[in-house]
Amino acid sequence: MGAASDRRGLRLSGPAVMHARAELPSQGVLPGAVQVPPDGQPIILVWDGPVTGGYPVIAGVIAADIPKLAQLRLGDAVRFATIELERALPLAAGQWEIEERA
Repeated sequence: MGAASDRRGLRLSGPAVMHARAELPSQGVLPGAVQVPPDGQPIILVWDGPVTGGYPVIAGVIAADIPKLAQLRLGDAVRFATIELERALPLAAGQWEIEERA
């Protein structure tokens, strides 16, 4: 996680991610969206993030993992892995069940 991170988004640092278009028309985005601005340094939007964005979205973090992002410290590594929807849904359901009991 990079130093430019805040409560709206976690800016990742490392090799630039290349993409075809630097900016797109504004569109709705959700927490967990991984956007790539023109500098190629991805931003993971979190709970206080914007509701619209104009950068390409190249991936998404599942809802069950978003709270884990809040525990990251400056310089911590972030690793992405592919997950099937059938596996992600029960993880999110378990998270919401725990929050409802609290």
